[in-house]
Amino acid sequence: MDIEDALRLRLIEADPVAEMLADYETSKAVFWVLRPQGSAMPAIVLTTVSAPMDEHMRGLQSLQFMRLQLDTYAPSVIVAQQLRDKAIATMVPRYRDQGFYFRPASVLGRRDLSEPGVNGPIYRTSTDIRVRYSPA
Repeated sequence: MDIEDALRLRLIEADPVAEMLADYETSKAVFWVLRPQGSAMPAIVLTTVSAPMDEHMRGLQSLQFMRLQLDTYAPSVIVAQQLRDKAIATMVPRYRDQGFYFRPASVLGRRDLSEPGVNGPIYRTSTDIRVRYSPA
């Protein structure tokens, strides 16, 4: 399993987050890079901002860092913010699963945004998170 799958599953398997997410096909609405057009909300979209492969003299370090953009989409600003807060609460603590050990994450910035939709505005929050992880 790669880090992207592990991060997605971490959100889907967290009860407070999963309870808020819409169903999409056979899973919960957590996507990488783009939310499919017409998919149900609330939803989360994850985007890698940067993921340098840190090295030392013997090769790759086991502890790696990733800057992740976590966007929440919802039909109301309150629901988008609540989903963001639950996703942050899920991502920040230490966690071991899916073959990775996640150290405490850091929230680097939060933004409230919106965009026009066919049936009215779509509310979006955008949060940058620094994720620290290594193989378990």
